[in-house]
Amino acid sequence: MSKSIAFDYYKLLYMPEKNEIDNEVIKILASLKRQGIPLYLFTNTSEEFVIRMNKKVNFLKYFKKVIYNREYPKPDAKAFQKLIENVGDVPSNIVFVDDALINIQIAQQFGIIAIQYLGPKDLKDKLYEILRNDN
Repeated sequence: MSKSIAFDYYKLLYMPEKNEIDNEVIKILASLKRQGIPLYLFTNTSEEFVIRMNKKVNFLKYFKKVIYNREYPKPDAKAFQKLIENVGDVPSNIVFVDDALINIQIAQQFGIIAIQYLGPKDLKDKLYEILRNDN
């Protein structure tokens, strides 16, 4: 079974210190999309802010769905239940990428494969390893 990948937005795709979208992460998203891997944006960030940044750099086109956590923000367990429901697959087929260790730990409690974001190169290496072992 192939994997679906859910990405956080803040401090992963969006770099607050520069107020811009990370082009290296965009390249990773584009590559994954070309491989036919379903991608999801899973964020506590407001829909208005995400849409405003998307007008500067069209990144939402890479995602099958955007999951905004208004009612139950991460690290609330209900947010991760919502992720599983929206992806529509078993947790072991979902890869979740986030910079916050607490979110990684909660995701893992659900059986989701979780990667702590440490930078684009590390992310690429870890995703390659997971996807290579998926065959």
